[in-house]
Amino acid sequence: MVSVIIVNYNGEKIIINCLSSLIEQTYQNFHILIIDNFSSDGSVETIDGFLEKKSLKHKAVVISLKENLGFAGGNIEALKHTPKEKYIVLLNNDTEVDKKWLEQLIFHMEENSDVGICASKLVTYGANCIDSAGDGYTMFLKGDKRGEGQEQCRYETKEYVFGACAGAAIYRREMLEEIGFLDEDFFLIYEDTDLNFRAQLAGWKVMYVPTAIVQHKVRSSLGELSDKAIYYSLRNS
Repeated sequence: MVSVIIVNYNGEKIIINCLSSLIEQTYQNFHILIIDNFSSDGSVETIDGFLEKKSLKHKAVVISLKENLGFAGGNIEALKHTPKEKYIVLLNNDTEVDKKWLEQLIFHMEENSDVGICASKLVTYGANCIDSAGDGYTMFLKGDKRGEGQEQCRYETKEYVFGACAGAAIYRREMLEEIGFLDEDFFLIYEDTDLNFRAQLAGWKVMYVPTAIVQHKVRSSLGELSDKAIYYSLRNS
């Protein structure tokens, strides 16, 4: 069993497409935990309506928070509500996943016991280019998206990388129990870089899985140049 966590904030217009793609996975041994970060757009009602209409093969729970805890805080709260599944999967509400996405992530985790994180291949929605082929870390002490902006046909090889974008990644619970989870001080942006760094320092490997494909509607919730995006990008970097 796997826990798939989706943190939602004002994602009424995008999260249903995300959920629709998720429930069509070839790997079905998972449950869904949706954390709503005090949305004001009717997200919770829309999600509840969708779940009521669908005959899900797996459990789906929606938890509404009384304040916006950010991406980090929302996922931290979600982790408190998961049983002892072997794997924790984080997925952005502005994504649509390939049918074999989860199957591929699980397969590579099961095949490699020293891997604590597997990174997906995130492709920019509606464009033939990569959003993230795993995450890197530069000599200027800054996390970056590997392959960002390059053609989608590139980065087709499975390999070890520095880290994974938490917008679509799988984590081994054994690793999280050792090094901890996301740091709530980040609120959002670069919280995954911090976690990637702690995983590497503790000796865990991160594997990029090019066959775990995700379409990403980049910054559709936050906004590309919103005040929050700029503030947290600069501060957390």
